[in-house]
Amino acid sequence: LVVIAFSGHGLAGSGGTFYLLPSDTGASTERRLHEDLRRRAISTDDLAQWLRAVDAGDIMMLVDACHSAATVDSEGFKPGPMGARGVGQLAYDKGIRILAASQADDVAREVGQLRHGLLTYALIKDGIENAQADFRPKDKLIDAAEWLNYGAKRVPQLHAQGNVAGEAARGASRPVRMMRATQQPKLFDFSRAQRQPVIATFD
Repeated sequence: LVVIAFSGHGLAGSGGTFYLLPSDTGASTERRLHEDLRRRAISTDDLAQWLRAVDAGDIMMLVDACHSAATVDSEGFKPGPMGARGVGQLAYDKGIRILAASQADDVAREVGQLRHGLLTYALIKDGIENAQADFRPKDKLIDAAEWLNYGAKRVPQLHAQGNVAGEAARGASRPVRMMRATQQPKLFDFSRAQRQPVIATFD
């Protein structure tokens, strides 16, 4: 099992290319994808090239970034044999599961009190540490499909609540308010595995 996780900034560029902006991309005062930023960012073309040689029974990619559904859902993308280049086609070819924190035209929220983006918090804190992703069925283990589907389901709930209960909220001076449209992750599941890898087990 190979799990690739990114939590940070993302930008959708022209021509259907999506860019991850890691911490060493550097500062920019411009709110556009200028050439210098493009050179330092990680594009979906870069990701596809790096992943092409990976041979694994199961590959999962978690992208907690704005516009992250654009990692796969680029203009005109239709998965199928001998399709176009890019991460979407590679995901289809290799049976990769990709959970994107937000739709291609939407942002991913980060909440200071949580110290995470909503998707990362849902998967790690609620999903694994609080065992809430053990839900389909409730059997003291969390498999890959269960975990990813839980994350996609939990993020809109966290966002719609307007506050976050539990451990994070106990240290907050006031409820977390998020007034924009509800964040909705998107799961691209091209896996053809007969058995689901186990992510966590509980006594």
